[in-house]
Amino acid sequence: MLGFLMTKATMIIAAMIILVSMLGFFQVQRNLMFGEEVQSIADQLAAWVNDISTLHAEVQVNITFDESLQGYVLPRVLSNGKPYDITFLQRGVVVSCDGISKSSVVFRPVHFWTVEDASYSAADIDAMDAANAKLEIEAGEDVMLVRRCIEVGYSEEWATFVCERFLTT
Repeated sequence: MLGFLMTKATMIIAAMIILVSMLGFFQVQRNLMFGEEVQSIADQLAAWVNDISTLHAEVQVNITFDESLQGYVLPRVLSNGKPYDITFLQRGVVVSCDGISKSSVVFRPVHFWTVEDASYSAADIDAMDAANAKLEIEAGEDVMLVRRCIEVGYSEEWATFVCERFLTT
């Protein structure tokens, strides 16, 4: 009788170990897929910035979470139902959600100060970039991606800006 009970207890323990292993495997797979989803949004944002940065024309494009508006549209929440944070850096984009952060590279520098029709010196641009080194937003906050020709010293240069202003057209 004791041998019978020990056999059953061993089988129950083995079944529990197999069940926990299977649940752990699926949890790891879910976390990997979630990390890929966060990376996908970072890559998409960087691709949009890189695409606009290659243009030699003045452009303003919305990055929005509202599908009824024109511009680049992002999802409000991820597959886990939680919103995410976006940090635009001068040379990259970082997307964070639920303890996972993924980044993607931007090939040309991005500025976060408000551009005006004025002439800037290289020192002015460096100072404004240092004072505005990044732009942090939460999912749902719309931003505008701007490509403008600015006067630097006695020459003109094309620059890319990410601003919190928003266009409705």
